[in-house]
Amino acid sequence: MLGGELVGDRRDPGSLRRLAGAAGAALAIGGSAAVALGGPAGAAAAGWSATRAATAAGSSFAPAASVGGGNRLAIAWVRQLGGQNRAELREGTPSKGLAGPALVLDSSPHLLDSPALAFLDHRGTLAVAWRRYLDRNHRIRGVIVSPAVKPGPTAALSAGGESAYSPTFIHSPASFETVALGWSRRTFSQLADVTSAGFASPARLPGAPIFGPVAAYDGAGTEVAVSSDGAQILDTERPAGAGDFGHSTVVAAAPEAGQPISTSTASGGVAAVWSDGGKLIAAVRPRGGVFSTPVEIAPAGEHARAVALTADSAEEILVAYLPSLATGAPSGALRLLRLGPGGAPLAGPITLASASVTSPPTLATDTSGAFVGWSAGGVVHVIRIAPGGILGPVRTLSGRIQGGAPSLTGMPSFGAVATWSSNGRIVYSVYR
Repeated sequence: MLGGELVGDRRDPGSLRRLAGAAGAALAIGGSAAVALGGPAGAAAAGWSATRAATAAGSSFAPAASVGGGNRLAIAWVRQLGGQNRAELREGTPSKGLAGPALVLDSSPHLLDSPALAFLDHRGTLAVAWRRYLDRNHRIRGVIVSPAVKPGPTAALSAGGESAYSPTFIHSPASFETVALGWSRRTFSQLADVTSAGFASPARLPGAPIFGPVAAYDGAGTEVAVSSDGAQILDTERPAGAGDFGHSTVVAAAPEAGQPISTSTASGGVAAVWSDGGKLIAAVRPRGGVFSTPVEIAPAGEHARAVALTADSAEEILVAYLPSLATGAPSGALRLLRLGPGGAPLAGPITLASASVTSPPTLATDTSGAFVGWSAGGVVHVIRIAPGGILGPVRTLSGRIQGGAPSLTGMPSFGAVATWSSNGRIVYSVYR
């Protein structure tokens, strides 16, 4: 599953990307230990594949990947070609790579960005969404792609009114086939359930817009949205089958809160993290329960930014962030926190990179652990973390990255896919 990003950052999230990934032999590192870049590789049963190209002609960017649907791999991106911006898709398998020509889903001379995708069932039905400038505003559009890689009709999801941003799919921890698509508007957010039959009518979330994943599922299929109203952190839910979100309840007073992010846990709970006065705060909502008392997980002196969140199969909650020496002054380091089921840190922060980090971190999980990825000086780095804070070596993937962070998705069983833009091409590497 993928966690959210960028606590306290209200820029257009359509420009924000994800990544992460890792490798091989285990090395236990605790406390605030640092992991040296380019450390020696250990013997391991798994590793990252050679980098493969998904595109050739034109200039491509903003890749996003999904793995599922009976061991299928799909990657979507935006390609600039012949004066048009095109939303494109290719499918294949993790072992053999992508096959066949790219499927063009949309084309426009104007802005088109932020592709997102998710497999909906074990037959290989796929949902794809993206943002497009249309009718003098930014709109979210989507399409259902059949197992035979045939697109259905394009759905206008965000409708009229104010602009929409950052389409993001969320999955239930209880069922692979329970999927929803969320996006933000200028003053609110929306969430639409998705099945192989199409996109349901979107529900409106109370409160301010939520940039990033607008909700997370609990184990009962309830959609849980955590937001800020400028003075408090709020929890709003929509039980499975309900049409609308209910009334909000207060999780914590937070007069200086940044944007909360949330993720599902393996046991069916929801974890949330937010900044408040420079501190990082976490709270956990067990399945069928209410959020716990918030816990400070990083002090104000860290000035944490670019925060990413996920939870692994062993019920550890992982938080990655970039500390700043002072507000607005990046230190270039990357830290990782491991939280227990209640949200309290299990140990001190781990410094994954001590300098030169130039992108937000991104996180992903498979059934055996988690992956963290980032870029530094145009190079993609990934690391795998087994439960208990057991770190593999930092790996450097071949192929320079053009700005931002690589995208990363975990596989439903074991492994991950990292993809990024390199010299105008979309490239990818598979961990198996």
